[in-house]
Amino acid sequence: MANDWQPITTAPQTTVDVRVKNAHGEFVAHYACDLSGEEQPPFKGWFTENRDGNGKLLGFTQVDPHPTHWRPV
Repeated sequence: MANDWQPITTAPQTTVDVRVKNAHGEFVAHYACDLSGEEQPPFKGWFTENRDGNGKLLGFTQVDPHPTHWRPV
């Protein structure tokens, strides 16, 4: 079924719902990777948006602990 949780290793590298170990939380997250280190420190993983009370994007936070499962948004 499309809404069943699936192993994170099968997730598309797009925006999906992710679940962290022991179901401590569920987040809408996107996958991002830049290991060049040219403009910022290297990063790789799943990230959520940080917004202020007016909806302005402030930045991104890496989902930690790393997600174990995913499902479509």
